[in-house]
Amino acid sequence: MTQLSASCKWSKKSGLIDGNPFQGMASEIKLEKPNGEEEEETNPFTREERDRIIAAFKANRYYERYAPLVEFLFFTGCRPSEALALQWKHIGRQVITFQRVLIYDGRKLVTQDRLKRQNLRKFSINAQLAEIIAAIKPENRNPESLVFPSRESRLN
Repeated sequence: MTQLSASCKWSKKSGLIDGNPFQGMASEIKLEKPNGEEEEETNPFTREERDRIIAAFKANRYYERYAPLVEFLFFTGCRPSEALALQWKHIGRQVITFQRVLIYDGRKLVTQDRLKRQNLRKFSINAQLAEIIAAIKPENRNPESLVFPSRESRLN
């Protein structure tokens, strides 16, 4: 439904059709789980697999710069869009506050001051996560700077 709506939106904008009969329809559809099944916990990787993935990033000369981001994603479980929008001001001594996302609006990357399902979420910093943060924390960091900047750092 989402794709049909997007296609009709483009067609309407291009003057090919008068209206979009699919607009808003996707959000009205609620899928039920078969036989009332409960959603099982999702664990896509074992600890060993996780550690091997992180080690592979660290060992690769082209992708080693992404190793801290990959570690952070594994140890927080946050969405990539949340990690990429994270600023140093959102990281405290004991808590990380996720409250922004980095999204592609169809033309460029923009930040949005809201998460996918809530306004913000707080995540406690354990020893492992504190170690990851300490390893990437610049000495003279700007609180407004991104924790995981792009190579171009256009969003800083």
